[in-house]
Amino acid sequence: MAKTVSKIAAMVLVLTGLAGIALPHMFGGNWSFAENVIHLFSAALASYFGTSATYKGARIFCAIMGVLYLVLGIAGFAVHLAPDRVLTIIPRAMVLEPVDHVIHVIIGTAFIIGAINTRTLVTT
Repeated sequence: MAKTVSKIAAMVLVLTGLAGIALPHMFGGNWSFAENVIHLFSAALASYFGTSATYKGARIFCAIMGVLYLVLGIAGFAVHLAPDRVLTIIPRAMVLEPVDHVIHVIIGTAFIIGAINTRTLVTT
Protein backbone atom coordinates (compact mmCIF):
# COMPACT_ATOMS: atom_id res chain seq x y z
CA MET A 1 0.00 0.00 0.00
CA ALA A 2 2.95 2.37 0.58
CA LYS A 3 3.73 2.41 -3.13
CA THR A 4 0.12 3.26 -4.01
CA VAL A 5 -0.06 5.99 -1.37
CA SER A 6 3.24 7.40 -2.63
CA LYS A 7 1.95 7.53 -6.21
CA ILE A 8 -1.28 9.24 -5.17
CA ALA A 9 0.57 11.67 -2.89
CA ALA A 10 2.95 12.47 -5.75
CA MET A 11 0.00 13.46 -7.94
CA VAL A 12 -1.58 15.55 -5.16
CA LEU A 13 1.72 17.28 -4.40
CA VAL A 14 2.39 18.03 -8.08
CA LEU A 15 -1.09 19.52 -8.43
CA THR A 16 -0.62 21.49 -5.22
CA GLY A 17 2.79 22.79 -6.30
CA LEU A 18 1.62 23.76 -9.79
CA ALA A 19 -1.61 25.32 -8.48
CA GLY A 20 0.45 27.27 -5.96
CA ILE A 21 2.58 28.67 -8.77
CA ALA A 22 -0.40 29.54 -10.98
CA LEU A 23 -2.78 30.69 -8.22
CA PRO A 24 -0.77 31.49 -5.08
CA HIS A 25 -3.82 32.70 -3.11
CA MET A 26 -6.13 29.80 -3.98
CA PHE A 27 -8.37 28.57 -1.11
CA GLY A 28 -7.15 31.39 1.11
CA GLY A 29 -3.57 30.21 1.11
CA ASN A 30 -0.49 32.25 0.46
CA TRP A 31 1.68 29.72 -1.34
CA SER A 32 5.19 31.03 -1.82
CA PHE A 33 7.78 29.95 -4.34
CA ALA A 34 9.71 28.11 -1.61
CA GLU A 35 6.64 26.16 -0.53
CA ASN A 36 5.81 25.23 -4.12
CA VAL A 37 9.37 23.99 -4.70
CA ILE A 38 9.14 21.85 -1.56
CA HIS A 39 5.81 20.39 -2.71
CA LEU A 40 7.27 19.59 -6.14
CA PHE A 41 10.42 18.07 -4.58
CA SER A 42 8.25 15.97 -2.24
CA ALA A 43 6.24 14.89 -5.29
CA ALA A 44 9.40 13.78 -7.08
CA LEU A 45 10.50 11.74 -4.07
CA ALA A 46 7.04 10.23 -3.66
CA SER A 47 6.97 9.36 -7.35
CA TYR A 48 10.32 7.59 -7.09
CA PHE A 49 9.33 5.61 -3.99
CA GLY A 50 5.94 4.80 -5.50
CA THR A 51 7.37 3.43 -8.73
CA SER A 52 11.01 2.36 -8.38
CA ALA A 53 11.77 1.66 -4.73
CA THR A 54 11.31 -1.61 -2.87
CA TYR A 55 8.26 -2.08 -0.68
CA LYS A 56 10.48 -1.71 2.38
CA GLY A 57 11.91 1.55 1.01
CA ALA A 58 8.43 2.85 0.18
CA ARG A 59 7.23 1.92 3.67
CA ILE A 60 10.12 3.77 5.35
CA PHE A 61 9.61 6.77 3.06
CA CYS A 62 5.88 6.88 3.92
CA ALA A 63 6.63 6.68 7.64
CA ILE A 64 9.18 9.51 7.51
CA MET A 65 7.11 11.77 5.26
CA GLY A 66 3.98 10.99 7.25
CA VAL A 67 5.59 12.07 10.50
CA LEU A 68 7.09 15.20 8.90
CA TYR A 69 3.86 16.37 7.26
CA LEU A 70 1.69 15.46 10.24
CA VAL A 71 3.94 17.25 12.74
CA LEU A 72 4.08 20.29 10.44
CA GLY A 73 0.28 20.36 10.17
CA ILE A 74 -0.33 19.90 13.89
CA ALA A 75 2.31 22.51 14.77
CA GLY A 76 0.64 24.92 12.38
CA PHE A 77 -2.75 24.44 14.02
CA ALA A 78 -1.17 24.86 17.47
CA VAL A 79 0.42 28.16 16.45
CA HIS A 80 -2.87 29.35 14.95
CA LEU A 81 -4.67 28.87 18.28
CA ALA A 82 -3.12 32.16 19.37
CA PRO A 83 -4.86 35.16 17.78
CA ASP A 84 -3.17 36.71 14.75
CA ARG A 85 -0.38 34.11 14.66
CA VAL A 86 0.89 32.21 11.63
CA LEU A 87 3.54 29.52 11.34
CA THR A 88 6.58 31.13 9.74
CA ILE A 89 9.13 28.65 8.43
CA ILE A 90 11.20 31.12 6.40
CA PRO A 91 10.45 34.81 7.13
CA ARG A 92 8.79 36.52 4.14
CA ALA A 93 9.38 33.39 2.04
CA MET A 94 7.34 30.61 3.67
CA VAL A 95 4.44 31.51 5.93
CA LEU A 96 1.89 28.74 6.40
CA GLU A 97 -1.84 29.45 6.55
CA PRO A 98 -4.66 27.23 7.92
CA VAL A 99 -5.34 25.73 4.48
CA ASP A 100 -1.71 24.56 4.43
CA HIS A 101 -2.16 22.84 7.79
CA VAL A 102 -5.21 20.95 6.54
CA ILE A 103 -3.31 19.75 3.47
CA HIS A 104 -0.29 18.76 5.58
CA VAL A 105 -2.42 16.78 8.06
CA ILE A 106 -4.26 14.96 5.26
CA ILE A 107 -1.07 14.08 3.37
CA GLY A 108 0.75 13.12 6.58
CA THR A 109 -2.11 10.86 7.67
CA ALA A 110 -2.25 9.20 4.25
CA PHE A 111 1.50 8.53 4.33
CA ILE A 112 1.28 7.02 7.82
CA ILE A 113 -1.66 4.81 6.83
CA GLY A 114 0.36 3.66 3.82
CA ALA A 115 3.33 2.81 6.02
CA ILE A 116 1.25 0.97 8.60
CA ASN A 117 -0.67 -1.06 6.01
CA THR A 118 2.41 -2.20 4.09
CA ARG A 119 3.75 -5.55 5.08
CA THR A 120 7.28 -6.35 3.98
CA LEU A 121 8.78 -9.81 3.90
CA VAL A 122 11.38 -10.47 6.55
CA THR A 123 14.34 -12.32 5.10
CA THR A 124 17.30 -13.71 6.99
